[in-house]
Amino acid sequence: MSIDASPHHVALFVSSLPEGAIQRLWINLSNEFAECGHRVDLVAGG
Repeated sequence: MSIDASPHHVALFVSSLPEGAIQRLWINLSNEFAECGHRVDLVAGG
């Protein structure tokens, strides 16, 4: 079985993005996907 290494478009949705550790976690996760070559959208709801 082969793994598809081509870049993908990743969208991460969170219901809110409060300041602090949780915010930093989502940003770090988004950055890691981007560093792997993926296009990333971080979407925060209301």
